[in-house]
Amino acid sequence: MIEESIQAVKKAEMDADQILADAAAEAAEIVRQAEADAEQKMEDARQAVKSEAEARLADAKAKGDALLQKAQEELVREKELLQTLAEPKKSIAVDRVIEVVLQ
Repeated sequence: MIEESIQAVKKAEMDADQILADAAAEAAEIVRQAEADAEQKMEDARQAVKSEAEARLADAKAKGDALLQKAQEELVREKELLQTLAEPKKSIAVDRVIEVVLQ
């Protein structure tokens, strides 16, 4: 009877040790999984921020290109207007040079 009690205590101790080992392994797995989940969430957040930044950059580039195109078109119109305004003055200048040369 005493021997059975000793065996039961030893078995209980071994069972307790196994339960503790199993609990420690399960806790380590839970921690590992939590770390992996946290890392994945951080990576997802980095990708989302990167995608947003790329979209904003593309939008800013498109707006900048549109402004540049508009400015170039305006410069072409101004150049044409200045050429149109300068044409009569050019003719007058040529006529005066011819007058001076012929005199």
